[in-house]
Amino acid sequence: MPPRYPPDRDNINAFSVCRCRECIRHRLRYGTRTFDADGYCPDGFDRDCRDRDGRDIDGFDRAGYDKDGYDKDGYDKDGYDEDGYDEDGYDEDGYDANDLNRDGYDRDGYDAAGYNRDGFNSDGYNRQGYDEDGYDRDGFNPDGYDRQGYDEDGFNEDNYDRNGNYRDDDDEDDAVSYEGLHNYSYRPNFKFHGTGPAYYGMELEVTSSNSRSTLNMVQKRVGNLAYLKEDGSVYGFELVTHPMSYAFFTENFPWDLLPALKKAGCSIDGSTNGIHIHVSRQAFSSPSHLFRWMKFIYRNQRDCERIARRQQSRWGSFSESGRKAQKVHADIQRLKKADNIRWTFLADGTTRNRYNAINTQNAATLEVRIFASTLRPERAKQALQLVAGSVEYTRQLRAHDVCASEGWTWRAFSQWLGQNRETYPELAATECPVTPVSLEPATPAATLRERLRDYRSTAEFMQGSALLSEQEAAPVIPAQTLRTGDRLHRDSRGRLRDSYGRFASADSYATDNRPVWGSTTRRYP
Repeated sequence: MPPRYPPDRDNINAFSVCRCRECIRHRLRYGTRTFDADGYCPDGFDRDCRDRDGRDIDGFDRAGYDKDGYDKDGYDKDGYDEDGYDEDGYDEDGYDANDLNRDGYDRDGYDAAGYNRDGFNSDGYNRQGYDEDGYDRDGFNPDGYDRQGYDEDGFNEDNYDRNGNYRDDDDEDDAVSYEGLHNYSYRPNFKFHGTGPAYYGMELEVTSSNSRSTLNMVQKRVGNLAYLKEDGSVYGFELVTHPMSYAFFTENFPWDLLPALKKAGCSIDGSTNGIHIHVSRQAFSSPSHLFRWMKFIYRNQRDCERIARRQQSRWGSFSESGRKAQKVHADIQRLKKADNIRWTFLADGTTRNRYNAINTQNAATLEVRIFASTLRPERAKQALQLVAGSVEYTRQLRAHDVCASEGWTWRAFSQWLGQNRETYPELAATECPVTPVSLEPATPAATLRERLRDYRSTAEFMQGSALLSEQEAAPVIPAQTLRTGDRLHRDSRGRLRDSYGRFASADSYATDNRPVWGSTTRRYP
C-alpha cells in the first residue's frame, strides 16, 4: 500500500520533525516526516503536536480543556462535570444528587430520615416521638405524665389525683389489668425493622408489681419496637422486641428504659429472670454456617457463661446431648433445604428440650437462653453483641482458620472483636485489650528447638526450667496440632503414632529422643 504522505526526501533537512503520534507512526514506516511552510505536518499538527486551534491530538488546549470546556477527568474550569457536580458529587450550592449537603441535610435542613440537626422532624418531634420539651403527641413525657404532672388516669407520681385523692398501686383494678400486658400465648404479627436477612429479637424478663404507671411508661418508650406479655416463670412482665437488624437494634432500641425501670421500682430476680436472644435462621448463609456457630457457642461454654453471668442454669443448659446432636440438626436443615425426604428419618436430639443453651425448637429462629436478665444497658448490649458477633465471626470461619489459627478458641474470637471494636463496643471493651492480640507465637521456633535439645526425655523436660506454654510449643510440632483429636505417642522404636497406630507426619520435627509436646483436643468434624 503506498504511503499516505510520501516523505519529502529533497527538503528533509530543511524542516523540524513533528512529534505527534500520527507522525511518529509515519516515521517508523516511511522515515522522517516534515512540516510545511506554515509549520504543520500533513495531519495538521505543529512541532508541539498541536493543531491550528492550539489543541493536541486528544483535543485539549494548552490549559488542558477540550472544546466543550472539560478536562481529561470531565470537569470544567470551576471543577464541575457536565451534570454540575464536583469530584465529591456536590453541586455549586453544596448538595448532591439526593439534594443533601455534606452533612447529610437537605435545603430545608432535614436529613434523609426527615430530622433536623437538633433531631426533630417537621412536626417538632424527635425519633422517639417527643417534642423539645419531652412530650409526645398526646402530651405525655417518657414517664407517662402530662405537663401538669399527671398520668392518663389523672394521678401524679405520688399517686394523688387532682382532687387530692390517693391511689393504691395494690388495688385490684390496678393489678395486671393493663390492656397492653398480653398473656403468655400472645403472638403478634411481627414487624421487621432494618435490613435483613439477619434479624434479632430480645426477651427481657423483669420482676415488677405491674403497676399501671410502670407498664404505661414501658409501652410509651418502646412504641412499636416491642410488646409486653406475662410469663409463668416471672413475677412481673416480659419485654419482647419485634425482629430488628443488629444495626437498627443498637441505634433505635431505648436502652435508657432499663435504668428507668430500676428507678420505677422494678428489679431482677437472678434465679428466674433471664434474657433470651433470638436470631433468624435466614441469618446463616448455609447449614454449615449454622453448625459452626452452634459448635463455637458450646466449645466456649465457660466464656459464654461469664458474659451471660449465669452458669448451667436449668433455663439454658449446655447439655451433652444438645452438643452431640448439633451436626444432626445441621444435616436436617441441609436436607430440608434440598427438599430431600430423608430428613424425616433423622432424630434431632437438639429439639427434645427447649431449655438448652440454644433452643432449636422454633421453626424460624434459634434462641440463646443462657443470659441472666439485667437492668444495666451495657450488659444487655453485651448479650446481643455476643450472639450477633458470633454469627458474623463464624460466617467467615474456615477449616484453615480452625487448624492453623485456633479459630474455635475464645482468644481468636477476641482478636476478631478487637478488629470490629466499633461494631461491638461493649463486648470488645471487656473481651480484648485496646491493641488486638496477635496470634503469632512470641518465641521463634528455632529457639524452642534449641531449648528442647537440652532435654533428653519428656519427664526431664517437664520438670526442667524450660517449660513451654501451649502457645509457644505449637509451632515446634505443627503436624500434631492438625490431627483431628488423636493423642500422639511414640512406639518402642521411637516412631510417632496416633491412637489408631497410624504413623504421624510430625517425625520430621520430633526425632531421636526429643520430647513430644501435648495432644490434640481441637476438632473440626
